[in-house]
Formats: sequence, C-alpha cells, structure tokens
Amino acid sequence: QTTLKTNGSIVISDDSTVKLHSGGSLNLTGGAIDVLGNIEGAGATVKLETARTFANGLRGDITIAEDVNIRLQGQWINDFANPTNIDDKSLKPLAINGGTFIANAGGNAGGEVNFKSGSLIDVSGGAWLQSNRDLVAGSAGEISAIAKPALEGAGANVRLDGKFNAYGLEKGGRFVVSANAVAIRKDDLQIDSKGLQPLELTTDFFNNSGFSEFDISSNVNGLTVEPNANILLKQANRVLAGDYINQNNTVDLGRLTTIETLPQEQRSPSKLTLR
Repeated sequence: QTTLKTNGSIVISDDSTVKLHSGGSLNLTGGAIDVLGNIEGAGATVKLETARTFANGLRGDITIAEDVNIRLQGQWINDFANPTNIDDKSLKPLAINGGTFIANAGGNAGGEVNFKSGSLIDVSGGAWLQSNRDLVAGSAGEISAIAKPALEGAGANVRLDGKFNAYGLEKGGRFVVSANAVAIRKDDLQIDSKGLQPLELTTDFFNNSGFSEFDISSNVNGLTVEPNANILLKQANRVLAGDYINQNNTVDLGRLTTIETLPQEQRSPSKLTLR
C-alpha cells in the first residue's frame, strides 16, 4: 500500500507508469491531482482525493489527462496450460477480480473531476482456469467519480470524456458518479464547457462499457431525465474464444475474448439508482 498526502498538488508525470502489486493500493490526497502518466496493477485500488487547502490557486481539481491508461483489470490465469503456476509466487494471491478506481474531488469550491478524451479506466474482471478445466470467473470492479466541494452548497463538475471498462464473463462492474447536477438525455447536447454545468449522459452510456450497476446522483442542483430518454439496461459481457484452454497467463483477458450481449436468460440482472 502506498499513501501520499499533501496540501499542495500531486502530479504523476507523463513519461511514467506507476506499477502496483497485484491487489495493491495507491492512495493520493492533495489540493489538486493531475494524472499525466499511466497506472497499472491487476485487481488494485487507486484512490485520488482532494481536500480543502489554503494553497494559492488550488481548487481541488482531479484530472486524468488525454490518452492516460489506468488498467486495474483482473488477470487471466491458466493452470491447465501452465502447470508450473502452482509454484509461481508472482501469481499469489490470484488477482482475477477487477480493481477499484475512486476520484473524489472534495477540495475548495470549483474543483472538478475531469476524465479527458482518450483516457481509459479499466476494472474488468479476469478469470482462472484450474488444472481440472473448471473455470472461475473474476468479478468486475468499481469506478467512482464524485465532485462535492468542502464548502457547503458549492457545486462542481464531473466530465466523462474518457472510456470506462468494467466487463465480466458473468457480471459487469459498478459505476458511481455524483456531480452538481445530472441530465440524462436521448441524444448528445453541446453545452458551454465553461462554468458550472450539469453532467450530461445519453441513454447509450448505460450499455457501452459492461457495467451491471449504476448509482447516479446530483449533490446540489438536481437530476433530470429528458422526455423520451428511455434507459434500457442491457449489459455486455466478455465471451472467451474457443481455444481459451490453451492460452497462456495474461494481464489482459480482453485479448482472448469478444464483447457480446448475451441472451436475456443468460444475462445477469442490472441495477440503476438515480437520486
């Protein structure tokens, strides 16, 4: 576990990759956090949090820069194809469950959570093929983005311009977001990028990334659902390719799978909370 707290700003530089142990954790707290480099760790937890500070110019922003990859997905472990896995200490404990990513902007008024275009957060589940060919599916993890300044009644933006993955072989992950206001719409609506704005989500958002559970909330100015914005919860799953029993261990199960919408009788239930 790695923990860093400061009243100033924290920057992960753009020429770096922070590598966490499987199932490890990275906890950063500061007056502002800029993630310009990558973070990876199978089944790991990354928590980014801003707190109220008196440092000049720091509002509590959390920014995930363009093209940044935060890969916390579970591993593919194949004991059938790799009998030596039993003696491989690097695989213990098994990290087949997806990780957790939390961005909590609780700093001064105006601080926002901003996932820029091209960024990726992946908490998809992995899987374990045992030596007797029994398959154990890993659980997908959770992504949470909350913008709630420390000042009473103040609001802040959440901008979701990146990509978010939480696929599983059986059940997808959980997505939590809380912003000053939320508007769920049928189609995209271009808004002014300056100032306090509602988080706008289209109905397609709920079917594109493998999530099985959503918790969407406003903490200041309310949540609205546009007329005719019909939300159809239909999670997508990863499906293993036919030759998966011969595939070596990998940190990216996505290479061995396709994304499919399973028949209704085979899909796990989905859940949506709006508040």
